[in-house]
Amino acid sequence: TSTPAPTTDATRRVPSPVDPTPVDPAPADPTPSTSREPRQPSASPSRTPDAGAPAAGEQDGPLWSDGSVDPHSNDFWAQSNVTLKTREELTALTVELRIAQTGGVTSTGAWRSLPEADFTLTIAEKDGFLVHTWVLKQGRTVQAGQWVFAGQYNHARGGRDAREDRYAATARTRSEQLVVSGDFPRPRRLIPRTRQPFPRPRRLEGARSSLTQGMGMTARAEQRVRHRRRVTTRRAVISGAAALGLTGAAIVTTTMLSPAGAAASWPSDTGSKPVPKTIPVSGEYDGGMKKFYGTGALGGSGQDEGQSPLFELADGAVLKNVIIGTPAADGVHCKGSCTLQNVWWLDVGEDAATFKGKSASATYKVIGGGAKKADDKVLQFNGAGKLTVTGFQVEGFGKLVRSCGNCKTQHKRTIVLSDIDVTAPGKSIVGVNQNYGDTATLSKIRIHGDAKKKIKTCVRFKGNNTGKEPTQLGSGPDGTTCRFSASDITYN
Repeated sequence: TSTPAPTTDATRRVPSPVDPTPVDPAPADPTPSTSREPRQPSASPSRTPDAGAPAAGEQDGPLWSDGSVDPHSNDFWAQSNVTLKTREELTALTVELRIAQTGGVTSTGAWRSLPEADFTLTIAEKDGFLVHTWVLKQGRTVQAGQWVFAGQYNHARGGRDAREDRYAATARTRSEQLVVSGDFPRPRRLIPRTRQPFPRPRRLEGARSSLTQGMGMTARAEQRVRHRRRVTTRRAVISGAAALGLTGAAIVTTTMLSPAGAAASWPSDTGSKPVPKTIPVSGEYDGGMKKFYGTGALGGSGQDEGQSPLFELADGAVLKNVIIGTPAADGVHCKGSCTLQNVWWLDVGEDAATFKGKSASATYKVIGGGAKKADDKVLQFNGAGKLTVTGFQVEGFGKLVRSCGNCKTQHKRTIVLSDIDVTAPGKSIVGVNQNYGDTATLSKIRIHGDAKKKIKTCVRFKGNNTGKEPTQLGSGPDGTTCRFSASDITYN
C-alpha cells in the first residue's frame, strides 16, 4: 500500500449520511467531478452555539471539542470526525487528526464544513499514524459556531479499534491562545445492512414503478433492478433487543452473517446518479459512495461483448468510493495503469472492470470493494503488466480474474490476489495462460459456502491469439504459474 502524499487539494465532501448524528452537519450530495476540485457543503452549520457544551469532549475557555468515529463507517472504510464549537471568533486555527496505522489504513480524502479556500490541508503518514492537518490561512478567521473536520480512510477488513487515534486543535481568539485535544470513543453505529438471510417478497409492479419514477429512473433500467434495500433499522432496535434480553452475540449472528457464512457487510449508497454516456476519468474521481447506473446506450447489463463502460480511466487515474448499480454496462475500463479503491458492483454486467494497458510496466490496483452477480468474469485482464487485488470480496460469480485467453494481442501478465473473500456459487478464482508466462500468486483467500470445494482456485490454460476458446491444462498450485500453498486457502 502506497503512502498518501501530502496534498493541499485533497479535500473531499462527506457522503450524505442516512441518519446523521446530532454533531454531524450533513452537507448536500455533490455532483462528482473528474477533477480534484473540492466540493463545498450547500448549507453552513449553525453559527449559534448551544448555551452549554455537551458533557463529552474537551474544552478550553470558549473552545469545545469532540472526537467521534462516524456511525456510517463500515467493515472496510471509516470516517473520523473532529467537532469544534467556539463561542468567539478565531483568528488562528490548526487541527490535527491522527489515525493509528492499525493495518491497511490508507487515505480516501478529507473534508471540513468551513470554506476550503480558508485552509491548507496535508495528509501524510508519520510515526505510525495517518495524519491530517488543517491550517487556517493567514488573514482568514473562523466565526463563532460549530464546525466539523473529517478524515476518511480505508482499513483492514473487520471492526477497527480507534482507541489509539488522537486529535488536537490550537486556536487563537482576539485575546487568548486555546488548546484542546482528545481521543475517539467507540462509534454509535447502526446495525449493518447485509444480505437478507431469507428471500424477501417481491413488490407489486405498480408500487415499484411509482417508486422508481420518483427516483428518476427509467422503466427499462428498473426492470433490471433485482433488489433494492434501504437501512430501516435504527438505534432503537438495539435498545429494544437489550430490553428483550438478547445478547450482543445473538444480535451479531442474526444481523451480520450471510447464508454462506461471510461476515462482511456491503455499503449503503448516498444517492443515485444515472449515466447516459461514459464518464472519462483523468486524475482522481471520488464518487462519494453514490450509486451509478447506466441509461440509454449504457442501459445494458447482459454479457454482450463490446459494450461501453460507465467509467473510462486514463493512464494513472484513480476511481474511488463508487457503487455501480444496474444496468452496469461494461463497468470500468482502464486504458493504462489505474487504481480502483472502494468500488462496489451490485450486479456485474459484461465485466466489472477491464484492464487494457499496453506497457509491460503498467500496474493496476484494486483496493477494497466487491462484486456480486457476475455470470462470467469480474475482472478481465486484457492488457500487459501487473494486476494486484487486495481486500476485495466477490459472491455469485463465474471467474474473479481472467487473463484473456484469446485476445489478438497477447502479453505476459502478473496477477496477485491477497485478503480476498469468495462466496459461493462460483467457478474459479483466477485463470491464467501458462504458455504466455502468466503467473498468479494467491494468499489469505477465504472461501465461504463451498463445503464441497467446487470453486477452482487457479486454472491454467493454453491461450491463443486467434479468438478460439483456450484449452484448459489443469488447476491448483504448481509452483510456477499458480503460486500458493494449501494454507493460503481457507474454507468457512
